[in-house]
Amino acid sequence: MHSRGELLAAAWEVARHYRAHRGYGTEDKACRALRRRRAGFTSRQYLNAFRKGLALYDAAVDVVARDVLALHRQTDVQANRFPAFREQTAEVRPLCPGFQASTYRAALSWVLFWHHLK
Repeated sequence: MHSRGELLAAAWEVARHYRAHRGYGTEDKACRALRRRRAGFTSRQYLNAFRKGLALYDAAVDVVARDVLALHRQTDVQANRFPAFREQTAEVRPLCPGFQASTYRAALSWVLFWHHLK
C-alpha cells in the first residue's frame, strides 16, 4: 500500500502531464493513470488527489512567475546551481497542504524550467 504522500506525488506528475502537455484528455483518464501509478485507493481519493495536483501546478505557476527574476539570478545551469525554493515552498504549502517537501520543490523547479528557462 502506498502512502498519501506517495499518492500526492504521483498526482503532481499526472497533473503536470495533464496541464503542460494536454495529456490524458479528461479528468477520468487522468485519474485512471493515477490509479495505475499508485494502486489501492478509492475513486474519490484519486479524484481528490488529482485535483490537489492541479492546484499545486497552478500555485507553482503563479508563485514562480512572481519570483522569476530572483529565481533566474539563483540559477546557473553550467555550474549546476539551482534555487532551493524555500520561500516559495513556504508560500505554496499552506495553499496546497499534504504534499511531501520534495514534491513542492519538484513542482517549483519544474515550473521554473518549463515555463521560464527552456
